Amino acid sequence: MRFRFWLSCCLLCIFASCATQKDSKSGIKITKTVSGIVMDENGPLPGATIIVKNERKGTYADMDGKFEISINENDTLVVGFIGLESKEVAITSKDCYEVHLEAFKPIESRKQKRRIRREMRKNGYYIYPD
Repeated sequence: MRFRFWLSCCLLCIFASCATQKDSKSGIKITKTVSGIVMDENGPLPGATIIVKNERKGTYADMDGKFEISINENDTLVVGFIGLESKEVAITSKDCYEVHLEAFKPIESRKQKRRIRREMRKNGYYIYPD
């Protein structure tokens, strides 16, 4: 009786540990540490945010614009900074990434400016399309 209980507990632990790791081909999750640097046209961006898409995991770039985060193999990073457009970076087999962020494009047409003003009056905010 005790033997069956301990055997079932051991098998349950083994199956539970195998079930938490998954990969696209073999069903195993591969976690790796990715590093990189966030830059714009003037140089590195200290304090840029790096977030894993669709997860609650992220980090900030240090004073030299460098970051390091541990993520799964096929995740996507969303890199952003105040006043610059966010950029999505798909993670591949590389371990080091260089992300260049660009400034927002100015709104030029009168029609688009009117639509933004109308939305601001109506809702109190406006969400810029991607």
